[in-house]
Amino acid sequence: MENVQYVPGLVGNRLCQPVYEEWLTEAVAKGRIKAPGFFTDAVIRKAYCTAKWNGPAKGMLDPVKEVTAAEKRVQNGFSTRSDETMQMTGSGYYSNVEQLKHEEKELREVRKIANGNADDPATG
Repeated sequence: MENVQYVPGLVGNRLCQPVYEEWLTEAVAKGRIKAPGFFTDAVIRKAYCTAKWNGPAKGMLDPVKEVTAAEKRVQNGFSTRSDETMQMTGSGYYSNVEQLKHEEKELREVRKIANGNADDPATG
C-alpha cells in the first residue's frame, strides 16, 4: 500500500464523471432539472455533462515561489486563473472574486465608521 499514489484525473474522470452523468440524466428525465436539448442533441448533452474534476489542493513548500510561478504560468498563457486557484487552494476563482468584492465593501463601511464619517456625504 505504500506505493499507492493519487493520480490526477483518475478518480474524477473514471468515477465521478460517470456518476455525475447518470445523476444528471435521471434528474433531467424526471424534470428536476430543465435542460433543453439534453435528450435530442448529443452536442448539447455533452455540454451539459462537461465537468472538471480536481483532486485535493497540493501543499506548498515555498508559497512565495509557487505563487510567483503560478502568476508566470497565467501571464504566459500556460494556465488560467481558475486552474491555478483550484490547484493552489481547492477553491474557485470566480467565487473568490465575488467574496473579495463583498469583503472589500464591508471593510470600506467599517473604515468609515472607525473614522467617524459614516454619514458624511463627502466621503461617499
